[in-house]
Amino acid sequence: MTREQIEQDLINSLDYLTSNNGRMFKGSLSKVSSKLKTEIEFDIFHVEGLSYGLLRDALTRIGEVVEDREAKSEIIARVGAGFADLNIALLVISITGEFISVASYAKEGLINQHTAKKAINNLKNSLTGKYLNN
Repeated sequence: MTREQIEQDLINSLDYLTSNNGRMFKGSLSKVSSKLKTEIEFDIFHVEGLSYGLLRDALTRIGEVVEDREAKSEIIARVGAGFADLNIALLVISITGEFISVASYAKEGLINQHTAKKAINNLKNSLTGKYLNN
C-alpha cells in the first residue's frame, strides 16, 4: 500500500465509524479526516512457533485483514484501538523467521489517544503466552 492509499483507508474507516443507521454523513467528514495528523509507530518483536497462518488468524480475531500477501509474508490489517478501541489503525505486518515487524498508522484528533501504539499492543496481547513471551 502506498502512503496515499493508507491515508485514504484511514479516512474511509473514520467516515464509516461515523455512519448513522447505515447512512453516511457526506461532505465535511472526509475533509476533516484528511486534515487530522497521522500517527506512525514501528515495532519489531520476537515470536516462537508462529506461522503466517496463525498470525493471520490472530489478526482476524482483533480486526480485519485488508490485504493478504502470503508470498511476501506480509499482511495489512485494520484494527480497532485508541479509547475503547473506537478508533481505527492500519497495521502493516511482516513475519520473517522468528521476528515480526509492524508499522502502525492511525489518525489522531486534538486529544492523542496513541491509537497506533495501542494497535500494536492489541496485536501483542493476542499473541502473548503461546507465541510471544514478554
